[in-house]
Amino acid sequence: MFAYKTYQVDGVKYIISGKPIAEGATATIYCCKLKSNKRSLFALKKIVANDDESENATKEEIRTLVTLSGGSHPNIVNLIAYEQQSERQKKTGATNNIFLLLYPFFRKGTLADVNVIHEGIFLQILDALDFMHKSGYRHNDVKPLNVLLSDDEKTPILTDLGSATPATVTVSSRKEALTIMDFHARNTTASYRAPELWDIPSKTTITAKADAFSAGAVLFFILFKKPCFEYHVGKVLLPTDAQYESDDILVNVLLSLLIVESENRMSIGEAIDALKKSSLSPRQAAINDAYYKSNITMERKDTSILSSDFADFSNVSFDDDA
Repeated sequence: MFAYKTYQVDGVKYIISGKPIAEGATATIYCCKLKSNKRSLFALKKIVANDDESENATKEEIRTLVTLSGGSHPNIVNLIAYEQQSERQKKTGATNNIFLLLYPFFRKGTLADVNVIHEGIFLQILDALDFMHKSGYRHNDVKPLNVLLSDDEKTPILTDLGSATPATVTVSSRKEALTIMDFHARNTTASYRAPELWDIPSKTTITAKADAFSAGAVLFFILFKKPCFEYHVGKVLLPTDAQYESDDILVNVLLSLLIVESENRMSIGEAIDALKKSSLSPRQAAINDAYYKSNITMERKDTSILSSDFADFSNVSFDDDA
């Protein structure tokens, strides 16, 4: 029997299980329920921010979430409530500065948790990224684990905005370049990171096309059920056993998104236009008719992979007397 604890967020009390669903260096994810109504599930992210850098980073994450969530876009995760508190450690007596972020609960896991993914989901991911970019933000960590699936199994939800930055960043010195490279090395995923973020020149401009490269790597995963790159990015090689046509619009978009040189790479908006304007073969018609109309059922894999912000909570149970 696990211990239970109650947290209050924005004046509402929630009960969490003592066993974390996912843990990182400074953040822990719990499944929680309303104390007054234990039928409603939520995801509670607790961030420990005991220094100025981590506190400022968390506040910036919250500002981004407040700007982009709240129902602004159906494919971007909604931050329901948040609160900054002090919490005393039982063992040491020290006091932690913590942030509590409350999100909806998603039972279906992430793109990494399914075997069959309808290609129409990709267009919705692109639309969410396009909305972010037009709102002035770049996600920076687009990957299957950061795309949740709604209960209808047809709607992707872009999550984990903790690595988001302004969509366009101008670099004017070697110091700035090294600072940005260090940020991405610590906060983003190598196998989905755009080439221009690996070795940044002293004078350059980084744009939202960095997200376009990551989106291309996600499309590769959707099409071929394997990562595009393992540890480092570079020129993409399509699987030799893959079945596709030379004029397949998805493959052409994939290759255009994964161009190493950012100035030659397809943008998110261009990818959306290409998919929407594609000829209506049976496969491609499904892309244009993607929103909530798929007849393909997603098949769950037996996997323990967890999203950095959410997980499948189906194995978590609560004692109604807690």
